[in-house]
Amino acid sequence: MARRNLILATAGTSRTFCMVSLALTLGAIFNGGIISYALYGITLGQVVRYYVKSRADPRYLKSLVAVLWILDTMQQCFLTHALWYYFVVRCYGDPLGYLITVWSLNCVPVLGSLSTFAVTSFLTTVCWRLINRKSGLTLMVPVLGSLVCTLGLRKVSYLPRSWKRVP
Repeated sequence: MARRNLILATAGTSRTFCMVSLALTLGAIFNGGIISYALYGITLGQVVRYYVKSRADPRYLKSLVAVLWILDTMQQCFLTHALWYYFVVRCYGDPLGYLITVWSLNCVPVLGSLSTFAVTSFLTTVCWRLINRKSGLTLMVPVLGSLVCTLGLRKVSYLPRSWKRVP
């Protein structure tokens, strides 16, 4: 039982044992997943209500809502795969199995960055139209949105394939 609570963490060539309560770690991951599923349910309800009530909206706006819903659904699917991988497939009774990252966990920030970029671009367009296309200050919003998207996509390239390499 004591071995189950040990996770081997390696830093360079030295090996150290760290006491980590797997119950607390897995409980936090499970609770985060439950909260994420609840928020996804709220999002799904809003999407359905939007399509029922807003029949007169332009096609580009309906398309944006559909794309954002698809990105959110894909993010939930990747989260479900990661939870299944860590709880059932890989780590069944082996605490060292938690040191390997799964590909679906690395895809979640990419989808979040794409969603952020799409929403920022849309809001920039709306703000630009509201001020009668006069202010150059509005051009800062797409620049910042592009920066957020780029940093999110760049972050994925630095994610480790194994948590053993994390200092």
